[in-house]
This record gives sequence, structure tokens and C-alpha cells, in this order.
Amino acid sequence: MESKNLLNGILVGAAVGLAIGILIAPHSGKETQRKILDATDRFTHDIKQTLLDSVSELKANLMQTMNKIDLIPSSEVDQLSANN
Repeated sequence: MESKNLLNGILVGAAVGLAIGILIAPHSGKETQRKILDATDRFTHDIKQTLLDSVSELKANLMQTMNKIDLIPSSEVDQLSANN
């Protein structure tokens, strides 16, 4: 749930920042377009990284939970964890 809130916060923050930047931009159209593309690239990278981190965290939590309830042997948990 925290990851979802973080992702929503990133999305809202990026959208607000982009809108404000466009509205107060004292630059030419070409330069503003370049800045928008750069901001979009950074935003896309941040979202991808957030999603990758969330997936890794989810995998780790799942492995810990499964190990606690003995659904899989701990040797397999260690092997799966090493592959991340």
C-alpha cells in the first residue's frame, strides 16, 4: 500500500511541476519542448525504478512469508533470494 501511495505522489508531483513549469516558462517553444521531453524522460525513469523496487520488495516479503509458514524449504528461499 505504501508503494501505491508513493507512486501516486510521484505522478501528482510530476504533473503539477510540469504544469507550473509550462505556465511560467520564459523560454522559446523549442526550448520548452526540450525541457518537457527531459522532464518526461526523468519521470518515466523514476516510475520504472519505483516499480522495480516495489516488485523486489514484494518478492522478498513473499519469500519471507512463505518461509515462515514452511511452504517451501529454506534452501529454496536462499536460492531464489540469490537470483534477485
